[in-house]
Amino acid sequence: MGKVLKKIGIISSLASRYIGIIIIAFSCLAFFWRDGFSWMTNYTSVFLGVIMFGMGLTIKLDDFRAIFSRPKEVVIGAVAQYTIMPVIAWLLCKVMNLPADLALGVILVGCCPGGTASNVITYIAGGDGKYTFKMGECSSLAAGVKVWLSSNDYVNELVTHSVPEVKEIQGNVTLGKYTGVGTNSVIMPNNDIPEGVSIGALSFVPSNYKFEPWTVYAGRPIRPIKKRNKENVLNTLRKIGYVK
Repeated sequence: MGKVLKKIGIISSLASRYIGIIIIAFSCLAFFWRDGFSWMTNYTSVFLGVIMFGMGLTIKLDDFRAIFSRPKEVVIGAVAQYTIMPVIAWLLCKVMNLPADLALGVILVGCCPGGTASNVITYIAGGDGKYTFKMGECSSLAAGVKVWLSSNDYVNELVTHSVPEVKEIQGNVTLGKYTGVGTNSVIMPNNDIPEGVSIGALSFVPSNYKFEPWTVYAGRPIRPIKKRNKENVLNTLRKIGYVK
């Protein structure tokens, strides 16, 4: 039994390492040999169930503790998911005058949380599916910007050797509207960058930094430089048609 489990582990490791190549290869094969893969559509729900069960096995008790430590965000997200999203889907169905069967499908999709495939790819790539990076409208990231959702400041351990017991810095990163981050800047986890903030090139944003809206920051670590001209920025966006 031990040898069988070891072989399964080796196969799983190889599959995880080369998952990108495997997906591309099978996608090309399915495109040119449709009859060979068409039977799988009858078992889509089974495949999704297996994937979701496998992803569920990666969840730890600490993940649930993090959820209960921030109940407000969880409640807001759940309410929005099953009110705002279905209502928008229903409105789209009305506007497009879809038949009842298609409308039902669109509304059901509107009730669904994030896709299963994105969580799987994030997990295989070594990312953390618990955390997210969001950008508001008219915001931008220059080349070479690094945004970390899980990292370590190495205050309590060696840089060359990670100790499992040391808790990493983790959290979401959000860029508000009209924000910009300069070339090769680094943003650490758990940062909410508010509307109108501009971060200069080669800057370092520490975790949990307290920003002021419509302010220019730069440095390693960052510090406030001066206020941005909000009206001037918005007028420029109006001229080019991005905002009304």
